[in-house]
Parts: sequence; C-alpha cells; structure tokens
Amino acid sequence: MAAAAIYPHCSEGRATEDIGTFYGYNDPLRFATLIVLTCTLDVVQEIKACSVLYKNNFCEGNIVPHMFQPCGEWETCMNRDPSKVGRARIGAQLLAEIVNAFVENISWKTFVSILAISQFLRGTLSATLF
Repeated sequence: MAAAAIYPHCSEGRATEDIGTFYGYNDPLRFATLIVLTCTLDVVQEIKACSVLYKNNFCEGNIVPHMFQPCGEWETCMNRDPSKVGRARIGAQLLAEIVNAFVENISWKTFVSILAISQFLRGTLSATLF
C-alpha cells in the first residue's frame, strides 16, 4: 500500500511516499520520525500563518465585535504545540496502517477463525476467573 494513501499528510500535496522511498521505508521508526518532523514543520507554518492573520486583523486588545470568532480561532491555532499535534496524528495513522496491513494479508476464513478463537478464549477465561 502506498504511504501517500495512508498519510494524506499534514499539508496537501506533499508526497510522503517519496520521503519514505528516499530515506528507506524499510526502517519504520526512521520513516515515522521523518513523517513526524515533516508534520511538525507543517504545523509550525500554520501557526505562523495564524499569527500573521491575528496581528494583521488587530486581534490584540480591543477586538471589533464581528471579529471575535476569527480572532479566537487564530489564537487557538497560534497556541498549539506542534510536536504533540504531529506525534498524535502520525501515531494514529501508523497504528491504522499496521492493523490494515495485518487484515489485508489474511483471508476471510482465517479472520473468522481468529475471531471465533478469541471469543472462545474470552469466554473460557471469563468463566475461569469469575
């Protein structure tokens, strides 16, 4: 599965598949670190853009009544932590990719068998423990 499909990415148009291929997609930790750094840079750029809009629209001090909502949105955008945003987003996407890769490679019969066995073990363990 193409990495660009999994990571629509933090900014549109940036191809993480190229990043992964260039730096060695075979090393998942290194690839994840690169994606987190790239997303962090994208969030930093968004924060800078929000900061410029916040200052250019005179959101500091006395705010014009019809600017309360946009100024609040820009202020929220400016106060984000870029490292947390990138890690959380990529962590969820990596987990989804791992689960998806596992499910794609097994047949429906195997999948149903795994579900049946897990339900059997769950019932057996519940009866034993309680």
